[in-house]
Amino acid sequence: MRLKNASILRQLMAHYLTEGSPIRESQAISGRVKSKSGIGFPENRLRELQSILGLCEGGLLKDVVVVSFDLEPKGDSPQNKIYNEIAQIGVSMLDTRSFSPSTPAGRLVTRHFVVGGQKRLRHKSREFHFGTSEHVDPDNVNDLILKLLQIPDELARVRMKLAKGEVSVADTLKSSSSKTTICRDIVLVGHGLRSHLLVLRRRGIRFEEINTIVAKLDTSYIAREVLGMNFQLHGLLKTLNCPLEHIHNAGNDANFTPRALLLLAYYGLRPYFCSSSILRDCIVLPACSRGCIPMLEGFKALTLEPLPDTTQRNEMLRKSELQCEDWALHALDMGSISFEYP
Repeated sequence: MRLKNASILRQLMAHYLTEGSPIRESQAISGRVKSKSGIGFPENRLRELQSILGLCEGGLLKDVVVVSFDLEPKGDSPQNKIYNEIAQIGVSMLDTRSFSPSTPAGRLVTRHFVVGGQKRLRHKSREFHFGTSEHVDPDNVNDLILKLLQIPDELARVRMKLAKGEVSVADTLKSSSSKTTICRDIVLVGHGLRSHLLVLRRRGIRFEEINTIVAKLDTSYIAREVLGMNFQLHGLLKTLNCPLEHIHNAGNDANFTPRALLLLAYYGLRPYFCSSSILRDCIVLPACSRGCIPMLEGFKALTLEPLPDTTQRNEMLRKSELQCEDWALHALDMGSISFEYP
């Protein structure tokens, strides 16, 4: 079921901002919902997100990196029974250490990897909005995924060395090598995350054994809690009026997913801190609410930022690439090939 027009969306959002999110106070984080795959998610996902972001009375912002993860499989037919071949990998990271009064929602850092040949790389790189696409060899996909989920904690390494009195502050900052690798805690996020994790399992990567992952959140479940219905990513972004273009590019989807997550946090949690009656009567908010409202507003501002304009970049890429019919002439000019006549 989809929202067919903007008026329904406005009515829905107005209801949530006045009456509150459809999450019942009686719901408790008593367990996790599991499917036949055995991959579990928290029963009250929005409440867990609230705890991670420190948006509760006496709560503290967790020192984590929110990692949005997206895989685009190859277009193999199900009859081939090939479900683990990956064509694209997208990762977007939001470090809670980047939250500050000037940037209460931090910033997203997004990477896009294309598996396969240069032709696919050239095609998919034009669609990616948030940087330069990178090529990865099919044999190195598993190693890349594991590396992306192991984020070195440079701050902890510095503190450890200083505590041991091994080096001074200046020497520690200059040195990047360490025998002991300390990694950041990760909150793994995705839309339809279970399907991505199943692909990794078929490739021999068991996320349960990756000790850096401390929580998992699926925006499809959170959208069901906040908006009361199921959405594909494209429909959810349209419903939330989030800018989007070139969906099903893994890098773009990895960036769009945390945008949706933060907007769901905004619409799902804001009623608890800033109801319409509070705004109208100018009642003084408690200290917790005064700190949470700017963060939620920062989430909304971050998620609604317009997409980077890639027109100029793509034009430069197009001019720098040789057309297929020009390859032979270019090789002749460079002396790479020659013709011999009898």
